[in-house]
Amino acid sequence: MKLKRRPIFNAQASGKVEEGLRKWGPAAFFVAAFGALWLFLEHTQLYLFHYREQQQIFLLEGSYILELLKRPGGFSLALSQFLLQFFQVPGTGSGVTALLGVLAGAALWGICRRIKGGLWLLPLCLIPSLLLAAALTDTYLSYQALVAYVLAVSLVWVYAAGFASRRIGIRLGAGILITLLSFPLCGPFMMTVVAPGIFLFDLFSRREKALWLGILPLLAFLTGSAGIACGLLKDMREAFLCDLFYQAMLEVPFSSNLCWIAMLSCLAVAFLVSFVPKLPLVADCLALLLLTGLSVLVYKSATGKIMNPRLYATERLYDWVAAGKWDAILEDPAARYNNLLINNMVNLALSQKGILLEDLFAYPQNGPSSLLVADEESLQVVPILQIVSQIHYHFGNVACAQNLAFDAFVAHRYGTPTLLKLLVKTNLVTGAYGVAEKYIARLEKTWRYADWAAGMRRFLWDDAAVEADPELGSKRRDLPLENAFLFTHGTYKEMQDILEANPGDRVARDYLLALLLLMKNSNEIRSFVTTHYGTSVLPELPSLVQQALLVASEDDPDSCRSLGVSPEMIERFLRFRQRYAAAVRGGENPANTLRREFGSTYWYYVLFKEFQP
Repeated sequence: MKLKRRPIFNAQASGKVEEGLRKWGPAAFFVAAFGALWLFLEHTQLYLFHYREQQQIFLLEGSYILELLKRPGGFSLALSQFLLQFFQVPGTGSGVTALLGVLAGAALWGICRRIKGGLWLLPLCLIPSLLLAAALTDTYLSYQALVAYVLAVSLVWVYAAGFASRRIGIRLGAGILITLLSFPLCGPFMMTVVAPGIFLFDLFSRREKALWLGILPLLAFLTGSAGIACGLLKDMREAFLCDLFYQAMLEVPFSSNLCWIAMLSCLAVAFLVSFVPKLPLVADCLALLLLTGLSVLVYKSATGKIMNPRLYATERLYDWVAAGKWDAILEDPAARYNNLLINNMVNLALSQKGILLEDLFAYPQNGPSSLLVADEESLQVVPILQIVSQIHYHFGNVACAQNLAFDAFVAHRYGTPTLLKLLVKTNLVTGAYGVAEKYIARLEKTWRYADWAAGMRRFLWDDAAVEADPELGSKRRDLPLENAFLFTHGTYKEMQDILEANPGDRVARDYLLALLLLMKNSNEIRSFVTTHYGTSVLPELPSLVQQALLVASEDDPDSCRSLGVSPEMIERFLRFRQRYAAAVRGGENPANTLRREFGSTYWYYVLFKEFQP
């Protein structure tokens, strides 16, 4: 008797598998997309999120939040600032961004599948979110843009899921209500996402009398125009494009608007494929994999074009300056970049470690600006102001630090906590206790800085407490002879005044001598050493100062012994001259020949480094 072989998979089982995949596949896809995007952002953009947290202050105060809510798109602004305050918590910035992007993609999928289903549409629905995530690598684009986009797409989904099957009167009423609601929620996405999204959904899904919904874009236009007339919005671009989310006075890149263009394109694609027969499950899955790979390539390409690696390095180092992580700065590969702003932060870290006059030339230097960017044009750039104000504070030029920090603080649309902390300290040092209290009260209304602010209250109207504090007391001792707020007498003169007032300020001394080293002014260094060697200002000679003295006394190096130059340093200087002469005689390039042994010396810098004065 022959036994019939039973099929391993019968048609019924295969149908259940297909049904399960089509039912749960989208959820699995978005969960996987969330995990992958979270890990990628955490690995590649961690300090961008930290930097964003530093570019605004969210006050836990009803009147402050109400002021935000009064603006077009005010709800998305308040929500984005609320989220940003947590971005210093590990994993939060990347996790929140990934979650918002995936939620927007899931909402768009919910809209598109009602026009035409198909698993392969899933990655296409993520592309607008990915394009916006890539655009956000430009920190001049506010994080509000992502929050507003998620809200806008969600509003379209609410219409598609809750009202699309109703009669035209209900649909039209719901569309009008949602469009008007989107103005305070999403700002300009009312015109570019919500109104056209609802209209195109009704049109593409062939709803009865869908053309009536064409009134929604007109309503959005009239609402935006009314916002301009009332002074809530500056112009048409701010009302209808992403200019509202971008830093004022700067040219808005086209990449900021790609998200809503891609979103509307997804609706058009869903409509076009509605004329194509339903794909078999295998073909659906293959198309899904192919388009997922394409989405990844689009995101990586967009991120690569927008994200500047050197700018990201600057943001990372600034985060460490704010946190006082000096070792991390010096160990970072970016410390070797030949970039003035990075040089400034690296030299600040060297000064805080007490090795500025030992290791200055172990890192790239390009003249005095490597120590302190101080020209008028550069000081119009807010990121430079942030760093320069910190540098002035650390070497004791408190009044100048206060002036620069205030300028940088008001230049930020929503403030910056690190500069507000600096303003607290500088006003405590100068004895402006009433002003300091106002800043402290502001920080006490924040989530992250409230404890720090409360701890600074003990210095208010208490000169003895300020003078006893190691940091604030040292800065106050720098004050007596300081009377310049912003380069009135020049940076070098201000450093001299600080040392005259407070001879024990090692950082001010190191900055003064480093400035002379970078200016190649060996004679002035010799004069300084002659005056101060053996005093509290200069009890011993750092190695780079010894090297500068030997350059100033090149014809008689032994005369430097009385000024503290060691015999070993003299011997090394003679060896440098011999190696240089031998390289010239042998027809070699002396810069290449001497770099390995002497590249970190002042002698090498004097001979081979050119810089713009």
